[in-house]
Amino acid sequence: MYSTKKEWSDTIRLLGFIAKYDEINILKKLKTPKDWRDGVYNFWKKRDRGENVYVAKAFFYKRVQLVNTKYGKGHNGQGWKTDRGRIYIKFGRPDYVNYKPMNRNYNIYRAKPYEVWTYEQMDRIFIFVDTSRTGIDYRLVLISNRRGENLGLSEEIYSKK
Repeated sequence: MYSTKKEWSDTIRLLGFIAKYDEINILKKLKTPKDWRDGVYNFWKKRDRGENVYVAKAFFYKRVQLVNTKYGKGHNGQGWKTDRGRIYIKFGRPDYVNYKPMNRNYNIYRAKPYEVWTYEQMDRIFIFVDTSRTGIDYRLVLISNRRGENLGLSEEIYSKK
């Protein structure tokens, strides 16, 4: 693990979904595979909550694996690089998902398929639209709350690092 710069770059992008800005900057400055391993170990050690350091890491990568399986089709199995994947990794499973699949009469209505994800505790709603109508290319188009306030696309949430 982390034997190439590409693997290291992907690891930094993944950890960027849950890491603080300064933590990512520290990891980006590391140069050798040994430094990379030590840096990742220390990253997870900060999150161990008194458990084994690998518990938090295993939980995180289990979520990444689920996202890759669920959203990786059409993305070389890398669902973590999709908008839905990033939000799922960062915030977990939504409390509610409202699916609006492709309408058979879409030529009449021109409605694109979309999904609305609701996170009650955070008071956040994420709206994803399948802009290509392929069933696999859902893009995050809006972040809102239950009062309908448009919260835009926050750089913190949307950044692809």
